[in-house]
Amino acid sequence: MKDNFRNTALKWVVAVCFVLMLILLAIHRRVVRVDSFSSTIMGTETHILALAKNEELAQKCADAARAELENVDTVMDYHDANSLLSEVNRDAFATAVKVSGDLFEVISAGVKYGRISGGEFDITIGPMMDLWKNAKHKPSDAEIEAAKAKVGYDKLVLDANNMTVRFSIEGMKIDLGGIAKGYAIDRAIEAMKAAGAAGGLVDLGGNIRCFGVSPGGKGFGVGLQNPKAVADANEDDVLMVLNVNDVSISTSGDYRRFVDVDGERVSHILDPATKHGAKRYSSVTVIAPKAVDADALSTTFSLMDADRVIKLAESLDGVEVLLMDHQGKIVKSSGFEKFIK
Repeated sequence: MKDNFRNTALKWVVAVCFVLMLILLAIHRRVVRVDSFSSTIMGTETHILALAKNEELAQKCADAARAELENVDTVMDYHDANSLLSEVNRDAFATAVKVSGDLFEVISAGVKYGRISGGEFDITIGPMMDLWKNAKHKPSDAEIEAAKAKVGYDKLVLDANNMTVRFSIEGMKIDLGGIAKGYAIDRAIEAMKAAGAAGGLVDLGGNIRCFGVSPGGKGFGVGLQNPKAVADANEDDVLMVLNVNDVSISTSGDYRRFVDVDGERVSHILDPATKHGAKRYSSVTVIAPKAVDADALSTTFSLMDADRVIKLAESLDGVEVLLMDHQGKIVKSSGFEKFIK
């Protein structure tokens, strides 16, 4: 009697599993893919991939994602004199500036990562960024020190009740280049989900987040470019391919974004301590649950020695990191390997 019961139960389990498999296969067959490309959002190349039950819905999801990226860009563009961030940078020493909820959230997140990193990550790096970006020759020590005096996230005065930002030092400037793209991606992904996407991916200049049903149903393949190959103009040379889903990836390095000052390449990532461009690694890749975290951490880790990076990464839930130095040596956190295809 027991054997008959077990056999019957087993048959039901097998039957249910088979039906579920057929349903999943049918879902994958019904999903329609829409790819949208642009090079105009937040000053970088943008790729939005939306998967939904029909092309019209997939396009609607891609459009919703794009709208969120553009909204964040409008508010947080450092170079747009009409952005809310520029208003803060102009007026926040003279008076507390009331900001939107999204800008306050990103500034608060920047302060959080300033504390976590011990000041390695600092969203008030604006005066130093301006100094190096506009330099025709290497800035003098006096110029560097003058800019450094205006930098420090601890000099920000944030009022969460009134949603205001104020500077305690004249000449301070907030630059959200190390965190705003990640935040924009998170907003875009949530917009895609709300619009009915079954899955999708947003890639904003190498900052990526993906979720849900993937093309082929086996995860999203993300190639990490070889920094040396990019420097040699070989864009197709991939260091490795990651297989991921429901995570974010951010890669920082000096092989794409830098300025040339007196024949020296200066990274777009400036070290508040040395007052110079980051030099430790050619590439830093971070995997994290949210894009805002991956974005901020890839910048932060670029400024730390490898031991500190690994220790901090392994203290944060869901965070993995890969470091590649200028000699090609790679160091990975303990859980990174599982994402390599």
